[in-house]
Amino acid sequence: IKSNIDVSMDDQRAVVKQLQLSALGTTTLADITVSQFLQTPVIQGSIEVQPFNAREVAKRVAVELPVMAKADALHNVAIKTKIEMQGEKLQANDFVLTLDNSTLSGWLHVVNLSKQQLRYDLAFDQLNIDDYLPPVVEKAEKPEAATAKEAKGAAGEVGVATTGDEKIELPVEMMRQLDIEGDFRIASLTAMQYQIRQFLMTTKAQGGDININPLSMQVLQGQVNSAINMNVQKEKPAYAIDLKVNQVQAGPVADPFLEGVMGDKPLKLEGAVNLTMDVKTTGETVNQLKQASKGQIILDMKETAVHGFDPEYYMRSSIANYVDSKGFGMSKTIMGNYRPREVTVFDLISSTINLADGKARTDDFLMSAERVKVTAKGHVDIMQDSLDVTSSVA
Repeated sequence: IKSNIDVSMDDQRAVVKQLQLSALGTTTLADITVSQFLQTPVIQGSIEVQPFNAREVAKRVAVELPVMAKADALHNVAIKTKIEMQGEKLQANDFVLTLDNSTLSGWLHVVNLSKQQLRYDLAFDQLNIDDYLPPVVEKAEKPEAATAKEAKGAAGEVGVATTGDEKIELPVEMMRQLDIEGDFRIASLTAMQYQIRQFLMTTKAQGGDININPLSMQVLQGQVNSAINMNVQKEKPAYAIDLKVNQVQAGPVADPFLEGVMGDKPLKLEGAVNLTMDVKTTGETVNQLKQASKGQIILDMKETAVHGFDPEYYMRSSIANYVDSKGFGMSKTIMGNYRPREVTVFDLISSTINLADGKARTDDFLMSAERVKVTAKGHVDIMQDSLDVTSSVA
């Protein structure tokens, strides 16, 4: 520790100049002034923690950090800020955190330390979350029998499966004491290999009513805006989400869920989705949340190419198979020389889904192309994980 200290009792003033503190492989520089120290002290100054390797520091204090995707993650960390503290108030202005190749800047104010009232405005210039997640391990392909056996064994090791009636444990008392308000921005974000721009999360939490509005971003060539509310003021927590998706490319999100739908043939989407969602629910368990869900989801897609799906061929082959099963032997006449198209372009894919009583119901599902039209109506029972839908192809 190195420093020059000047103290004046008459002026109630102490000045700590050029403070240098070295510990655990880090170096902290500071200039601090304390005034009115015989009354209500006012502490002002600047603090700078010079760049250090967080992994090396962790080793020195016997803390083992998890393995991360980027081998040298956390190798360059630094902090710089100006502080002012008086009584219950603490301000950190001109705050700058360096995290490897990213910089977080802005300010944090604790309005009242005892009441934990926090206000902030913070922004990253760029951030790659993937660097700090566990490394992705590529799994080698295995025979189906071996895979199934391993899966069964793994399931046995996990224990008893959940029923959905288990209570969701929330730190309710802590959440009711929160008093937070602030903006958090990221100009350029990489998460789960998605490139996200202009990420903004505005949070306001007070007395058990927690609001994130807006939570917005530019992703997959489109815009996502949402508002999320969680209220724990009453005995049962209440949740609400208002989501608007505008011209977001659907393929990267939907394609993984379409694997195996058409057998070994890959099924892929190419087009932009517009979606609105306004859903509210309440409950202490997953099943209560499902049962109490109420709201509406509206889907609208135009000029959407579906690779690996030809509904006209599917309709013809279904009729041909049915006719053959009755012994008429007309399948060749029905099928002719028709071969399935690799791509079907739909002018419109749309649906309105209403949530109520544990069911998601639609009466107007439509996939409309030049040569074919697919309609459907019915419901999904989200309590029983069952489907009751009537569809037609024309």
